[in-house]
Amino acid sequence: MSQIFFLWPHGGKSVSVAGTFNNWTAHPLQKQGNYWFGVVDLSDGVYQYKYIVDGRWVYDIGQIHADDGSGNWNNEVEVGNVAHYKEPALQPVSKPQQAKEQSSHQKPQQKQQQQQQQQPKEAASDQPQQKSKKQLKREQRQQQKEEKKQEKKQEPEPQPEPVAEPEPEAQPEPEPEAQPEPEAEAQPEAEPEMDVEPEMEPEVEAEAQSEAEVETPQVEQKKEKVLISIITLEVVAQQDANMAELEKFVRSIVRPGLKWEGSAVKPHFFGLEKLEIICQARDDVAIEGDVIEAIQANEELVSGASILGFAC
Repeated sequence: MSQIFFLWPHGGKSVSVAGTFNNWTAHPLQKQGNYWFGVVDLSDGVYQYKYIVDGRWVYDIGQIHADDGSGNWNNEVEVGNVAHYKEPALQPVSKPQQAKEQSSHQKPQQKQQQQQQQQPKEAASDQPQQKSKKQLKREQRQQQKEEKKQEKKQEPEPQPEPVAEPEPEAQPEPEPEAQPEPEAEAQPEAEPEMDVEPEMEPEVEAEAQSEAEVETPQVEQKKEKVLISIITLEVVAQQDANMAELEKFVRSIVRPGLKWEGSAVKPHFFGLEKLEIICQARDDVAIEGDVIEAIQANEELVSGASILGFAC
């Protein structure tokens, strides 16, 4: 048996843990500050579990989790050496015990044979009752069919819908009589046109260029829409670590599509301190697989890092 420590760091009014180790029965956790924790004695094996927070069944994304095969995600824990775990071997049985067991097994077998011989007689007596039930079912079906036929006869026949009469075709209106056009006044002779293209005014050219430059980025912006998530990280500092240097180190991690926001220093377990920092990240940024690993690489300042909150 091993003592396993369960920890829920995301707050709540009441928190319990349940899993395959206790047949999914709620085991209450104790509260300390904003954290809930508890210890359970478990034997060697692999167990799946969930937390019950204020009546809701949830799992912690910052801890080891896996799919149970039916689309449900649970946290998972391995206890002891699972690869070498074996069931206890059966103890050998002595000859006198074997003789007693054989005699004890023979008696129930004889009773079973007697019961099997009596079953055909009972089945033969039940046959007429089964036939009568079948006949009753057939009669009920025939009655239902007759009732449906009578209901169809009683229903009124659908009347044909009135056919809309065709509208009279519109006759063409008589064209107005052409009136004599007034004589055109004598106009001065037009000067011969020169084969020179008219030059555009400078203001018109500037407007045309600005319109062409504005239209092209709009199409590109529609294609480059990327979803952004808001994530809260929890970074636990080493004992006697400088929290200002820790925050400076975290903000020095730069990734395309990653932007650091506000932060706060809070107390942690066993006299340690932690840094809660918010960041905005695109979906193509690997927070758990890249950013958290880069933070944990600094073992002089960082004791551990995990995702505290996630919102789209």
